[in-house]
Amino acid sequence: MATQEIEHSALTSIYRVLKPHQERVDRLLRESLKSMGRETALVEASRYALLGEAKRFRPAIVFMVAEAIDPNADVSAAALAVEYFHTASLIADDLPCMDNDDFRRGKPTLHKAYGEPVALLASYALIAAGYESLAAAGGESVRLHAALQCAAKNTGVLGATGGQFLDLTLCEPSLEQMDEMLLKKTASLFEIAFVFGWLFGGGELSQIERVKLVARDWGMAFQIVDDLDDLSQDDGRCVNLAARLGKSAAIERVQAHVRDLRDNLGHLGLVSQDLDRLIEALLGLAKI
Repeated sequence: MATQEIEHSALTSIYRVLKPHQERVDRLLRESLKSMGRETALVEASRYALLGEAKRFRPAIVFMVAEAIDPNADVSAAALAVEYFHTASLIADDLPCMDNDDFRRGKPTLHKAYGEPVALLASYALIAAGYESLAAAGGESVRLHAALQCAAKNTGVLGATGGQFLDLTLCEPSLEQMDEMLLKKTASLFEIAFVFGWLFGGGELSQIERVKLVARDWGMAFQIVDDLDDLSQDDGRCVNLAARLGKSAAIERVQAHVRDLRDNLGHLGLVSQDLDRLIEALLGLAKI
């Protein structure tokens, strides 16, 4: 099969799995935006950032994990919280003082459309909205406490914020430093997604650390595949693990992460056709 056919097949599989979750998350976001109060430029900017050509990977994972445990579990608020955190991180990453990107989700970045001050405030607003949505997720206090700890760690210095800092400051990093950066910047928000799905879906609290291992392997595999795609685009990123390892070694790393991921999913008894299809599609993209 030709490379373009493999890529098309893998992407089609991903979009097919994500589509129903995308539609559900978009509906929930539009409804939740009504609670932000009267219409202002800040509310408009928040809506602009949240709605668009987003894949909704992270909230989709919340739904997939929870539904694999209990098909009747309502994890809508937890899924929204993840999307709020993720979108806030994208707004910050795109700012001129960070990555200085011009486009996001098929349209101009938020600071291009609304100005840097409003964009910065929108990122604050969405972080707050994420914690508000988490508070609305309900459930046992011990589960809510565990979810709060997970969110705080993975959005802070030990998570996405720390990862963005490393991405800004590391230009000739060691492999160990690159792994740390990818774990913090990418795997951290996937950890929130997997843990939220597990906690609010009713998974055993004693298995949380294994769930985090699943998220770690998924996040690393996901980022390396993204780095492999950047190789073909030659975008000049100085922190690209696939460029450092070489294509063949990078693909082997993806395959190793997927093996560990599947092993831990088996130990958890987490059987999800959608997750399995996403993993297969990711492997397909890695081989391009």
